[in-house]
Amino acid sequence: MKLLPSLRHMQHKPVYLKAPMILNGVCVIWRGWIDLQRLDGMGYLEYDDERAQHEDALAQAAFEEARRRTRDFEDRDRSHREDLEDPVVSKIWD
Repeated sequence: MKLLPSLRHMQHKPVYLKAPMILNGVCVIWRGWIDLQRLDGMGYLEYDDERAQHEDALAQAAFEEARRRTRDFEDRDRSHREDLEDPVVSKIWD
């Protein structure tokens, strides 16, 4: 197999990686290295506090939006039920 001259010397060097991810709902960063020749390596997970705070803020905003929409729906439903129970309004339909 012919490799480009610039890639030939990189065959035996490990590649260092830093990969942020959400693992089981927890924001972590995987840090480690992989040997491209043997396709093995080592790594570890560390907690990503900055990204966790960002994700928490997004989740809180989504929760508040859902709560607001539910409240608006309940208010409209209550208003509609009150209109149906109002005798003046019901006489209009008779």
